[in-house]
Amino acid sequence: MQLAKEIKSTTPQDSRKKAIKLFQKYYGLETTGLVDDATFELMTSSRCGVPDNPEILASYDDNTNTTKPLAYKLTGPKWKYSTIRWGISQFTNQLQRESQRKSLTDAFQRWQAVSDLKFVYSEDKPDIDIRFVSREHGDGSAFDGRSNKMKGNVLAHAFPPGSGGLSGDAHFDNDELWTIDVDNKDWERKYLEKVAAHEFGHSLGLQHSNVDGALMSAYYSGVKRTYDLSDDDINAIQYLYGKPNGWFPTLGGFVPTRAPTVPTCNSLFQAVVWGTDRKAYGIYMDLAYAISDGQYAQGIPQRLQTVFPGAPVEVDFAFTMNQNTRTKTYMFMGPSVWRFTGYTLDRDYPKGFNVGQLPEPPISAVAVAENGLPSIFMFGRTKWWIWDETKYNVVRPKGLDFQGFWSHNPSKYPLVTKYTDGDVYFIHNDNHVRLNARTARSGYPKKGVPEWIFQSCPNTATTASRTDYIGSIVCALLLLWTTIARH
Repeated sequence: MQLAKEIKSTTPQDSRKKAIKLFQKYYGLETTGLVDDATFELMTSSRCGVPDNPEILASYDDNTNTTKPLAYKLTGPKWKYSTIRWGISQFTNQLQRESQRKSLTDAFQRWQAVSDLKFVYSEDKPDIDIRFVSREHGDGSAFDGRSNKMKGNVLAHAFPPGSGGLSGDAHFDNDELWTIDVDNKDWERKYLEKVAAHEFGHSLGLQHSNVDGALMSAYYSGVKRTYDLSDDDINAIQYLYGKPNGWFPTLGGFVPTRAPTVPTCNSLFQAVVWGTDRKAYGIYMDLAYAISDGQYAQGIPQRLQTVFPGAPVEVDFAFTMNQNTRTKTYMFMGPSVWRFTGYTLDRDYPKGFNVGQLPEPPISAVAVAENGLPSIFMFGRTKWWIWDETKYNVVRPKGLDFQGFWSHNPSKYPLVTKYTDGDVYFIHNDNHVRLNARTARSGYPKKGVPEWIFQSCPNTATTASRTDYIGSIVCALLLLWTTIARH
């Protein structure tokens, strides 16, 4: 978190310049820190609505303004079968339906030709549901209208593979002007097949690429409607699903198709909380990833302050507890605590949170029912204690050792949370324990993370290193360049 701390301590002008430089670094522009013509042109260009994958920042040398080339990026989850069904539940009225099907079929064929996947059109519960929609359309990621140089630059978005209701689905902004004619000279019209092929890459598990010429680049190049998959695109899809003959690439050649390895998560959430609708959210930096009923539900994260208006920019830790039919969510950041009833910030919050009165600085907390009443357990590095949310003090001031009360030591797990199934989870990025109250369930600990964590693991990438600050920096950057472009 060192860089994040440095940025917070600089002036607004310095922060603005740093954010612009991060944008320029990521997209291979000259890193001037100024919105020059090339930067402005890219910032205001049409693009995919899926957030960028910024591992490139981790390899940036601020002294030489150079970056190391990075391999392709993956979202983490993949389809567990090779025949993928797709369908269109909402067509656009701009084009004939059959021509839309043909264009989208051709887009899928680009990926089928270089992988061991097969795509089949089906209107009966398809894996990938395609919709042309406008503005707010029920997935938490509203479109922004027809593209022009000052607003409305998002064309479409798609969700990664998984088992939730939105998994794999692709949505296209119906306010955009679309064409299926590669020779159409009306450059305001977006070439559907090219945009769809990009979005289907996300539906299959790929993230954005910063490789020049890759189909999975975030920005749409309308002046060139013809396209091919780059080597980067092909390497990525074959890593996930193998070549057409069913062999998978490795650094040393090829190995036969085999089952997925243990599900790990390189970047765990800081906390998991939920609202009155029982929809759970994993908090990672200033983003909230929606999870529902243990299944992947939301591929495109929202800002934490969008889901919980009035929330802090980030959290050190957080937890949710049930109180009758209501949920109370506590978020802790530095010397303050925020409390929400459902998704609404309670009156007189945030309040002061005096860490100095605790046995040691807390790193996590969880609400567990004891004798029918919820108790809030806080954990430090060596001690645990019960925290009284009504008096904001410690019930057992000295703190107690972990041994003898908890079947496993929660301080060894970066994420301690209660999930909507009622159980408590101690989670490391490569193993976890599931507890009923304070006792581990049979068969635990297990290797890997819980399935509901794996399916929504934030910014998972299999081939690139990452740093703790990336998520918040890029989110702030995107907001900054949008503001700059419009003013």
